[in-house]
Amino acid sequence: MKRALIFCLVVFLVLAVFSTANAQRYRFRIAYTDAPRLPIGDEKLIHVTVAAVYGFEDAINSLTGGVFDVDFKHSAVLGGQVETIEQVRDGVIEATTPAIPALAGYYPNMQIFSIPYLWKSPVIAWEVFDGEFGKAFFDDMAQKSGLRVITIFDNGGYRSFTNNVREVRSARDMKGIKIRTMESPTQMKIVSSLGGAPTPIPWVEL
Repeated sequence: MKRALIFCLVVFLVLAVFSTANAQRYRFRIAYTDAPRLPIGDEKLIHVTVAAVYGFEDAINSLTGGVFDVDFKHSAVLGGQVETIEQVRDGVIEATTPAIPALAGYYPNMQIFSIPYLWKSPVIAWEVFDGEFGKAFFDDMAQKSGLRVITIFDNGGYRSFTNNVREVRSARDMKGIKIRTMESPTQMKIVSSLGGAPTPIPWVEL
């Protein structure tokens, strides 16, 4: 299945700050649900989300002459993805890193990116997002939702099914198995169409 895409959002009007860089400094608060370190076996590696937001910090300060003081709120200290999207909309924070299902509640067209096997390769996905379609899509989203996608990154892995009931080799093997999904109608439909029992649980509750 496709890679999971994560979107970093900011209220559309805040982008005006980027064109007025001067001696004044700006606080830029970005919230995300992931912890700074990801346990992999005996190792604790820097989480891909953390690497992405640090890269974002470097980029905006490089483009603006270093006028932003970026304040990272990690480990869901400000709430889950829906809560932080609402905080962006209310102007409490400037940005967050929600996944597709959380965004779909504000812009339903986002659900198309949850369709399995949508891309033949990650390269094609990036070409689409960086091209005319991506620009038109995200411009429409900004107009209709008040949220602007300012960068996209993936979480480093492909979707797969794991369980503690039986080995899955065909759709028949999925029958009756409870599968945790995101709070996404598309993901839940995929699991149920394969015979599984979708169980939507937010990441912060796992």
